[in-house]
Amino acid sequence: MLPSKLLMADTPNFDFFEYGYTRANFDGISPTLNGVDWSASFTFGDNFFVATDYFKVDTNGSADKLEIRTYGVGYQYALSNSTALYSEIAGTFIDPNGSDNHEKGFEFTGGIRSNINHNFELKAAIKIFNTKTYDMTTLDVGVAYNISASFAIYSDLNIKSKSTRPSIGARYSF
Repeated sequence: MLPSKLLMADTPNFDFFEYGYTRANFDGISPTLNGVDWSASFTFGDNFFVATDYFKVDTNGSADKLEIRTYGVGYQYALSNSTALYSEIAGTFIDPNGSDNHEKGFEFTGGIRSNINHNFELKAAIKIFNTKTYDMTTLDVGVAYNISASFAIYSDLNIKSKSTRPSIGARYSF
């Protein structure tokens, strides 16, 4: 039997900055688009947070590219000492193919994050994304390995009906 200290974990931290590498695999588009993504979250009050996400993928100079930015506010609710439900509403800005047709919309997220022990965090979320041209629902799943109280490495997978976007990177928690 494992000591209880190894199994006990704190509620996931919503004060962080993440930066990583991502690939976007779209049905009907070849080659795969590569790029970067980053996100940041800062808590205020007892249960609220502000968050921003950014990702940009392209094919090294070709016209096939995509850039999405979100800025939002969210609420977290601790289900237990190690698990939190959260929701977020965000303004979304999309720039497909580097055009001047920047679209605005919204994104709503509902998810769960859980520290299964001091080293591993699991997450899952449903995101509803809507602009004038785009209307998508996605599933995000991920895992993070905490190297220390402040640093972790993560791997996420964003799944849409006609695309997937895996990413891997580093997280700094404060």
